Amino acid sequence: MNGPSDTALPLWAQHAIWMAGQPEVMMVLAGLLLASLFLVARRRFVRDPVSVLFLVLAVTGALMIAGLGQAMDSATLYHDTYYIAVRYRFLAALLGITLAFWALYRWFRPITGVRYNRILGGLHWIAWTGSMALLIWPGLSLEAGMPRRYVDYGDVFDRLRMLQMAGYFVTLISVLAFAICLGEAIYRRITSGKEPHGDA
Repeated sequence: MNGPSDTALPLWAQHAIWMAGQPEVMMVLAGLLLASLFLVARRRFVRDPVSVLFLVLAVTGALMIAGLGQAMDSATLYHDTYYIAVRYRFLAALLGITLAFWALYRWFRPITGVRYNRILGGLHWIAWTGSMALLIWPGLSLEAGMPRRYVDYGDVFDRLRMLQMAGYFVTLISVLAFAICLGEAIYRRITSGKEPHGDA
């Protein structure tokens, strides 16, 4: 299992072990935990949402440490499986980050007692979705029919690379919009002098 032609061997158990221990999978599990907390809290309001948030962060940290430990231990042993699961890892990471954004928006008002700016939140989501499209599409196009270990793509692929680079800049803009959205809401909370959870 040392060449590019060997990566299609049907070692499905090996692929399953490799995928189960990846940090991206742990991120998705943490996002699903946050989503389940939201569904539980819809019927009965959680009295101390800050403690729930810290509990979720602690569980996420433990899962990430376990995932990173397993990935570091098996990085050389299961190296060839990377070229089969790479696109699923990338999509899983993006799904996990998107779920984290969703959870922060969902729990922001119960924690701070103020609403975030819907226009800034919408700008963040539009920029985030556009950046994900720009990041995913060129990578999948470059993978179509080409070996996964190919390291010297020709100049004909420069436009796809530039599109993907633009996706990273749009991602930076979306994260800045997210920070401005939360910062503006927290500033309103501080200047209003309201007690937290007063109107949640």
